[in-house]
Amino acid sequence: MKLAVVLVHGIGNYRKNWASKIIPTIENRLKLKLKNILGSEAPKNIGDVVVISRTYWEGVFKDRERKLRNKFDGFPKPTKAGGPWWDEIGKYIWRPFKRFQNEIIADFIGDIIGYLHKDAQRAVYKKISDTLKGCCSRVKEDGDKIPLTFIAHSLGSVMTSDYIYEQNNPLSDTSGPKIMKDHFILDNFFTVGSPLSLFSLRFGGPEAFIKPISIESPQGRWVNIVDEDDPVGMPLKVLNDAYNKVILKDVIINSGVYGISHLGYFKKSSKALDIICQKLAIDWIALNQKLPKEEIDKLYEDYDKTLGVLN
Repeated sequence: MKLAVVLVHGIGNYRKNWASKIIPTIENRLKLKLKNILGSEAPKNIGDVVVISRTYWEGVFKDRERKLRNKFDGFPKPTKAGGPWWDEIGKYIWRPFKRFQNEIIADFIGDIIGYLHKDAQRAVYKKISDTLKGCCSRVKEDGDKIPLTFIAHSLGSVMTSDYIYEQNNPLSDTSGPKIMKDHFILDNFFTVGSPLSLFSLRFGGPEAFIKPISIESPQGRWVNIVDEDDPVGMPLKVLNDAYNKVILKDVIINSGVYGISHLGYFKKSSKALDIICQKLAIDWIALNQKLPKEEIDKLYEDYDKTLGVLN
């Protein structure tokens, strides 16, 4: 049986093919992990192991953010000459920077504020559901539910957490069939550079934010990966007792220098990929009973003990 993995991007100006380099990197790293464990018995074709898909939600906000930027671009209007020459040159130099600033504000902050709109949330959830429908058609397994791992970056981790919660909420107003609840079992949730802790303020603060989603698989894990130099990513286990119980660990890695680190989690040398692919390798081995149960239990035990220091 195959694993299903879904990537969800974060804030920023992403394109539809945003995961074109990340997916083969994960596939190659996973193949290497399987070979390290199984040796010559490792599968030769990674397509027999995993189906990796990506969700592209940025398009939900693009038109609205573009219209907002256009409003900014004409402000302030150029004034007639008459001031000191250096003042006029300063204004000429400042305008391109101002346009760049407006673009950053609209694309990044705009994603966060735009997501708070109910219609936008439903549109994002539909994007994730459509991705899962595609996974179903590619895995083509009968009977048991498909083991699902979400790898969600930045604001995408908030969206994914909300989506999972809505899928399991009987009072949810999500229209249509609940594709995840009906066809998948949540195996792992990797939140990467996540501001989910910050969103607790939306519900009254950490003491009120006490209904996290939970992993369904007995051997599943919720791992939160963060760089101390990432101004967006935050720890989650320390939020309150509820999150402490459902999250295995806040893992601190080095993904780059301050600021840039937020975008460096999925580069080829990233420790995040080691953490993710090691778990996927063990899951596939367990799912397909490629080793005795005692050895598989030991792999999970070692994974938990060495999480964050894997090579």
